[in-house]
Amino acid sequence: MEWHKAPAGKRFLDKESQLTYKQVKNPSNFEEISEEEAAKYKPGHGNRSAKQ
Repeated sequence: MEWHKAPAGKRFLDKESQLTYKQVKNPSNFEEISEEEAAKYKPGHGNRSAKQ
């Protein structure tokens, strides 16, 4: 499975953990939010399905 980069000015939010990411492997598991909105959440640490 390949990495999907968030579009410019966007981040992916994991609703369950409330962490944001720049790249994910399965974007349908995340909500796409603006970087402004993402500033309200903590950035996530990289793992097998998401990374900064």
